[in-house]
Amino acid sequence: MMTSLVSFQFLLMDQVNNLYFNHLLAALVYVLVGLLDVSYLSETSSLPVRKLRGESPK
Repeated sequence: MMTSLVSFQFLLMDQVNNLYFNHLLAALVYVLVGLLDVSYLSETSSLPVRKLRGESPK
């Protein structure tokens, strides 16, 4: 009984760590895509991004 409880705890901890890693990876990808999207927008369509930043058009 004790062995099965310990193995269940290890299995549960492994699942929790795996879930944490997956969420961390998803958050990192989300941030990187957001940054790329903002930099792409600032290069291609300068007017809306400059309005958001409060910059005057050149």
